Amino acid sequence: MRVCRLLLLMLCLAVEARADADAVADGAARAAPLAAQGLLLDATRAGARLVAVGEFGHVLLSDDGGVRWRQATQVPTRTTLTAVTFVDAQRGWAVGHGGQILASTDGGERWEVRHGVHDGPDSLFSVWFEDATHGYAVGPYGYALRTQDGGATWTQFQVADDEDGERHLNQIFGDGDGRLYIAAEIGGVFVSHDHGASWRLVQTPYEGSLWGGLVRSDGSVLVTGMVGHALLSSDHGATWRELATGTDQSLTDAAELPDGRLVLVGLGGAVAVGNPASGFTASIRPDRLAATSVLPSAEGVLLFTQAGVRVHPLPARAD
Repeated sequence: MRVCRLLLLMLCLAVEARADADAVADGAARAAPLAAQGLLLDATRAGARLVAVGEFGHVLLSDDGGVRWRQATQVPTRTTLTAVTFVDAQRGWAVGHGGQILASTDGGERWEVRHGVHDGPDSLFSVWFEDATHGYAVGPYGYALRTQDGGATWTQFQVADDEDGERHLNQIFGDGDGRLYIAAEIGGVFVSHDHGASWRLVQTPYEGSLWGGLVRSDGSVLVTGMVGHALLSSDHGATWRELATGTDQSLTDAAELPDGRLVLVGLGGAVAVGNPASGFTASIRPDRLAATSVLPSAEGVLLFTQAGVRVHPLPARAD
């Protein structure tokens, strides 16, 4: 039994779930004609390429901005992959069930397992690298790993002691200047200003689970969570204030557009667009698909859902 990120994000319950037998079977991910229409849990950019990961070890690649998708050539696992990150066009890492960490050095075409086993007791929800050498991966019950050699080896570390150290760590991210943040449960954000050497827990005004976050281009920090909650910090995580998102749907991810607007996405087809200064306009997509990740695109944004990728057009910015 292990915590399943899908249930955390899509059913709003922190429960343990046994993976499907195919998902934990040893061996390489199978070629699946409908992989691009399956469950996708995270996506990122590797240079001009888009890389998405999801169930059954599926890694999908797009070289035309998300119009067409194909499976990676070699993925040595069939477990659910929950998160992916790249530091440049070639070097990337993906994490998932079994505490597995996969690495690619060719833009996501081929992957190797660097940590964990397919039927291991651990899970990982998020991975982030501040450069090609130093990286971090986090998961449920305070499980956290770091690497200082580009992912060749990983060492477990504690972000907190006692009960605080048992919180689910849902997403780790940073600003590239030594400040790291972990969106966690019970309204907590773990903050480090020394490249992860030490951590402190900052309690936000919201007491529910926080699922995602990002550092904006102006240096402010955004976290999103259940029941439409989004919070902003303008002092590197010391204090937080609530934002009016216009939705009561739980928010799983956010992206900043080139014009500075934020796009918040979540369950029930929720999409909110705006900024902290002027507010947000929220809508519900007719398909009501739960989005787990969002990336800007030429046509608006790409939503990664339980039924593959969807293009969501956005109105032009009203100045």
